[in-house]
Amino acid sequence: MQQAFWLLGTHLQLLTDHQDTAGRYDLIEGTFLPNVGIQKAYC
Repeated sequence: MQQAFWLLGTHLQLLTDHQDTAGRYDLIEGTFLPNVGIQKAYC
């Protein structure tokens, strides 16, 4: 599954989602501009 979307001015691609990985993770690819703060969330 591949989806593309924009977040905080950055183009991101969702390469693999939780449905493809038995709920273990999502694989997202993208490059944020310098000084864009993103916090990681772990469940």
